[in-house]
Amino acid sequence: MITLNEFLWIVIILLALCVSSLYKQKIQLEEELEKLKDDRQ
Repeated sequence: MITLNEFLWIVIILLALCVSSLYKQKIQLEEELEKLKDDRQ
């Protein structure tokens, strides 16, 4: 049986992983947008 403290750590770690992967996707999208802008000019 996991304690509440351990459960909270697991939740925090999962949230951190989700946030970091979303952040990476956001950076990639911004780079793609910059490339598209450059292509139009």
